[in-house]
Amino acid sequence: LKKLQSQIEASMDAKKAQDAENLQKVVNLYNGMDPQKAAEKLATLEPKVAVEIVMGMNQRKAAQVMQNLTADKAKRSTEAIVAKQTVARK
Repeated sequence: LKKLQSQIEASMDAKKAQDAENLQKVVNLYNGMDPQKAAEKLATLEPKVAVEIVMGMNQRKAAQVMQNLTADKAKRSTEAIVAKQTVARK
C-alpha cells in the first residue's frame, strides 16, 4: 500500500511539474506577443487561466497587456489577481 502511495505521489509530482512547464511555455508566448493581440487573446480565456498567464508575465509586458484590456476585463483580472495573492499569503 505504501509503495502504491509513493507511486501515486510521484505521478502527481510529475504532473504538477509538467503543468508548470506548460504554463511557462504559454507565458513565454504571451510575453513575445504584441500587447494588443495578447489582450485580445487573454480576454477570450477562462479568467483563472488568464490570471495565471498575466501573473507569470514580465511585469512591464503584463502592464501593457492589462492596459489593452477593456475596463471590465481589467477590473475582473485585477480582482482575481489580488484574491489569488491574498489566499496565497494565508
